[in-house]
Amino acid sequence: MITVRRGSLAESTAEAILRPVRSDLSAVTHGGRELELAAGPLLVQRLSSLGTVPLGGAVITPSEEHPSDFLIHVVVEAPDEPCDLAALERGLTNGLRRVEELGIESLALPPVGSGVGGVALDRVANLTMRMLEDALARSASLAAVEIVVSSEAEESAFKPVK
Repeated sequence: MITVRRGSLAESTAEAILRPVRSDLSAVTHGGRELELAAGPLLVQRLSSLGTVPLGGAVITPSEEHPSDFLIHVVVEAPDEPCDLAALERGLTNGLRRVEELGIESLALPPVGSGVGGVALDRVANLTMRMLEDALARSASLAAVEIVVSSEAEESAFKPVK
């Protein structure tokens, strides 16, 4: 089941949270930064020790001080590569692969890639919803996905089609 909620990603209690990041694994959004702060300084140290990750890559870490078990960091910005819909699809594919590998049952994520590289919100929403629906249909474990949005426009774009 996919739900859409307006609020803060840092407030989510899903088993895993997927968070968009730069290639140096730093937050690209205010919500991602809030999540980073909620997870505590050990997360920032862990991420800085990993170096850089290519556009579309995904890294999983413990969530440290945050109540979720895992954080999945999906690279949507890199200094030398433009971010487009194909790069976002690679990132979501890799992030959802980590979800399946760990047998995660619940996942929260923001609108991954909206506002990055000029990718339109409706295109991001269509891609994300299609990929999440496919992941839920194929997964032996994933049962619940929460998309955490910050505006009425995002909420409207990500409402599941009945």
